[in-house]
Amino acid sequence: MSEPSTLVSDRDKGLLVAERTLSPQVAIAHCCRHLSENFSERFGRGLLPLFWKIARATTVAQFDGHLEELRALKPEASAYLCGAEPERWALAKFRGRRYGHDTSNIAESFNKLIRSDRELPIVELLDALWHRVMAQRAKRSLLAEEAIAKGQWPPLITGLVEEGRNWARCNGLQMSSPTEARVVQPDGRIYLVNLTARTCSCRRYQENGVPCGHAMTLIFRQGSQLTPFLPAALSAGSWQRQYQLSLPPISVEGLLVDPDLDASGGVCDPPVTRIPRGRPRKERVRREDARRPRGRRARQDHGGLLPLGAVVAAVPDLVRTRCGTCGEPGHNARTCRRPHN
Repeated sequence: MSEPSTLVSDRDKGLLVAERTLSPQVAIAHCCRHLSENFSERFGRGLLPLFWKIARATTVAQFDGHLEELRALKPEASAYLCGAEPERWALAKFRGRRYGHDTSNIAESFNKLIRSDRELPIVELLDALWHRVMAQRAKRSLLAEEAIAKGQWPPLITGLVEEGRNWARCNGLQMSSPTEARVVQPDGRIYLVNLTARTCSCRRYQENGVPCGHAMTLIFRQGSQLTPFLPAALSAGSWQRQYQLSLPPISVEGLLVDPDLDASGGVCDPPVTRIPRGRPRKERVRREDARRPRGRRARQDHGGLLPLGAVVAAVPDLVRTRCGTCGEPGHNARTCRRPHN
């Protein structure tokens, strides 16, 4: 691959092997969603809010501060995250660009989109996927042409710019040079901006190349236009070129069997698989929503097996149920005293 890109991985065994064959231009980012599921399975859901603060901290100082907070609550949980390669999932440590994605949920969304198509035979499945992509490409091509005709940027960039403008109105500024400044938010937080390097200590500028609210504070204070600082790769013209090549409609009706295959008597049978009992599952079941087994079928919980006959109250960490509302042990959502959303 000739240009920098980012691969968001769920750390599946096959993907870990494939990572070794990728170009050095590809930055490997681990899915925070999958990591959070493993984290909550080991240490409980009560620590999940703190995990997301660590994962989405924009500066190293914030990352270290939240990590110390976790270490004070549960040292083994902090050690687990430190050993999980933070440079591949923590925003403050990641050296590539994640373009606003810290999970691989886009793949789950696509699986849900083609849920009905996946029930079709292979030829009809390929036909359905082809025409679904064909229609989507045509729709986006028209939207890009409309944006070019109106002299606008793509909707994603427009939304980010409007959000940044709202932040820029309230910030204070201390300039060092026409391209460097110290920006102070109303809450007292301080960020350093460098327009030449296109960076900000909040790391939002580096995320996709669109100036953050702190950078806009410096740009607007000088009376400059924002357009020269927006990335050309995300312009409406570049957006339109991505969908310039249209997919032609095709028809699978009346397909004939290959005469060479038919003469040789070759038959393409489906693979031999074991069909599980019960109705096929079509929705993704999240770990936190699945009921844990009871009785003698004790599962590994929080890093160890619950001994049969053990008194749960004597070992607070080895609780078998947690509240689905607040994540605390000892009760369920029906008896939870906290307000429900």
